[in-house]
Amino acid sequence: MVFLKTSNKNTKRFNPIAHLAHLQVAQANAQPKPAKELNLACPHASLVVLFFVLTNLFSVDTFAQIQSPNIPTFEKQPNPISNTQSYSTGQTQQDYSTLNHSDLQTKKVNANVPDNIYNSLNKNNFVLTSNSTIPGKTSSSVDNVYSIINEMKNYEPSINYHFPSLQSATGFNSFNSAYQELLDMLEGRKTLDLKRAVFITENAFFGNQMKYEDYKKSIAEMALLIQLKMQQEKLSVSNNDAILYMTHQYFTDTLNIKLRVQEKTVTTFPKTYDFQDPFGNEDPTKMFVSKLMVKNSGQCKSLPLLFLILVNELGGNAYLSFSPSHSYIKSKDKNGVWYNIELTNGMLTSDSWVVGSGYIKSEAVKSGIFLDTLNKKEVIAQCLVDLAQYYTWHYKAQDDFVLKCVNKALEFHPNNIWAIQVKSDYYSYLFKYVSEQKGFSNIEQLKKDPKALELFTQRNRIYALIDGLGYQPMPEQAYIDWLKTLNEKQQKQESEQQYINFSKIVR
Repeated sequence: MVFLKTSNKNTKRFNPIAHLAHLQVAQANAQPKPAKELNLACPHASLVVLFFVLTNLFSVDTFAQIQSPNIPTFEKQPNPISNTQSYSTGQTQQDYSTLNHSDLQTKKVNANVPDNIYNSLNKNNFVLTSNSTIPGKTSSSVDNVYSIINEMKNYEPSINYHFPSLQSATGFNSFNSAYQELLDMLEGRKTLDLKRAVFITENAFFGNQMKYEDYKKSIAEMALLIQLKMQQEKLSVSNNDAILYMTHQYFTDTLNIKLRVQEKTVTTFPKTYDFQDPFGNEDPTKMFVSKLMVKNSGQCKSLPLLFLILVNELGGNAYLSFSPSHSYIKSKDKNGVWYNIELTNGMLTSDSWVVGSGYIKSEAVKSGIFLDTLNKKEVIAQCLVDLAQYYTWHYKAQDDFVLKCVNKALEFHPNNIWAIQVKSDYYSYLFKYVSEQKGFSNIEQLKKDPKALELFTQRNRIYALIDGLGYQPMPEQAYIDWLKTLNEKQQKQESEQQYINFSKIVR
C-alpha cells in the first residue's frame, strides 16, 4: 500500500443542514460521534493510528506520541561510486512552478458553489477497464486543476482559525529542517537529490537519529554490486536499458556477483513484498525505504523509490507513476517502448492491467493524477507530502506545518492527488475542531461565524475537486485482490513476453 487511502468525498453528500443536525444530536447525547456520522472526512484507513480527539485541545503537552520507532542502522560499506546525472522527465510539459495564476485562462470557479468545481472536471468521467481505450493526459484538464488549486490557496489567508501549534514540541526542528532542505532543492538552491530527499524525510520521523554516511554507503554498495554484475554479464554500464535490466534483476532474482579484488563471490537475494502490515496501519515505518534497506522487504511505496535511487546512482532514467493506493516504475527502452515495472512481484505490466483494478476513471488519467510519469522535481515534491504525513503520524495531530508542506508540494506538482488528499484531511479535522469548540447545532449558527463558514466551504471545495478528478478510494482488500491477479495465467504470459522483449535489447 502506498500513500493515503480516503473514502470518496462526493460533495453532493455534504449538506450543511444535515451536517449540523448530526452535530446537534452529538451534542445532545454528550458523546462525540464518529467522523462518518458527522459527515466529516473519514480518516484514511492507513491512518487509524492518527485518530485524535481535537475537542478542547489547546496545548502540545496533550498530544500523545506513537510508540518510539526502531531506528534503522546501516553497516559500514565501501566508498560510494561516483555520482552521475539523475533522471529527468522525458515528456514535454508545462513547468507549473514558474507560472502565475494569471497565466492560465481557465474559467474561475465560484468559491461558494463546490459543484462548479466538480462539474468543470467531471466530463465523461467513466470507470476504465482493461478493455477501455485509455485517454491521454490533456493540458486543459491539468490547467484546470492548477487554476483551482491556486484559487483555493489564495482563499486561505481569509481563514484564521488554526490548530494549536506544535513548534515547541520535541522533534519539531527535525521536521522543519527537512522541509527547508527539500524546499532548497525544489527552488534551486541545492541540487535535486532523491537519495538525500528520501533520507531526510524519513530521518525527521526518527528525530534525525539515522546516520547519513552509513545510508549513503549502503546505497553505494548496492549500486556497485549492480554495476559489477553488469560487467560480469558484459553489459555496458552506461546503457540505460542495461541499467534498468540489471537493477530489475537485483530486485527480483538471486545474483552471484564476483568481487575481483577480494577474489570471492557475493550472493544477493530478491527484495520481497512485506505482507505483515504492508499498509503501515500499525507501524508507519513499514513503508520506509530505510526499513527496506535493512530488512530487504518492503511494499509499493518503498520498493519503487529504492529502485529509482539506484537507477539514479547508476546514471539511468526511470520514472515514478501513481495509480490508486499504489506506485510503480515506468521506463522507456531505446526503441521508444514503455514498460511498467511492478516491483511488488517483479513482473512487467501494461497500463491495461493497471486500469483493470476498476478504480481509475477517465478524468484521473486526463488530469494526470494516475498513470503519468513524474519528473524529478515532482518526486521530491512528493517527499514534502510524505513529510506532512510523517509529521501527523509522529504527533498524532496536525497544525499549520502540514498545510505548509502540501501547499508547497502543489506549487511544483499541482495535480498530486496525495497532496490534495492530505489537504482534504487537514480541513476536515480543522472544521471538526472549530465546530466542536463553537458548539454549532444548526446552519444559522454556522452562518453567523464567517470564518467557520469559510472553513466549511474550503473543505467541501476540496472534496469537489477530488471527486471531479475521478478519484475513487480503493478498499484494502480490493487492492490485495488486484495485486493477486498478476499471478493469473494471462498476466504471467504477458509479463514473460514483455520481459523477453526487454532482455533482448540489452544483449
